[in-house]
Amino acid sequence: MMTRPITSISGLFDRLGRNVAVSRMLRVSQSGVSEMKRRNSLPPKYWFRLIHEARGAGHYFLTADLLVRIHAPESDLKSPPKPEHDVFLAMNWFWSISEWAEMPGLRLEDVPEDIRRIVQDHADACPSGKEASSAALTRAIEDVVPRLHAWRREQDAQ
Repeated sequence: MMTRPITSISGLFDRLGRNVAVSRMLRVSQSGVSEMKRRNSLPPKYWFRLIHEARGAGHYFLTADLLVRIHAPESDLKSPPKPEHDVFLAMNWFWSISEWAEMPGLRLEDVPEDIRRIVQDHADACPSGKEASSAALTRAIEDVVPRLHAWRREQDAQ
């Protein structure tokens, strides 16, 4: 089943489970969530918490990139520039990867360069101007988690 792209705060909140679920994730009242929907704006101070809570609930589609795209004027989305390396996406993905590897709290900068490069390559391979697909993240997880486990075993053996 193909899901429609998320283009508004209302659409995002609906995908996350509607106002009740989002108010729990953000720790704000339901009327506060309704006001955010009415304004089509989620204040940036809530972005990290929402991404973190959404992932804890199994919603891995939510990224900072998606939040930026929801808030950007339509004219800015016509041909978004792609940086040489999408560092933020790589860091964001690594958070999910480390959770899957059962190594929560592990940071991308703490792992060897070859693993960082693999994560960055996966992030860079995502098409410009599109929400990172769960399939692309799944490929990154499948590629990196065994390498993290091998690295951790080496660390423990030393």
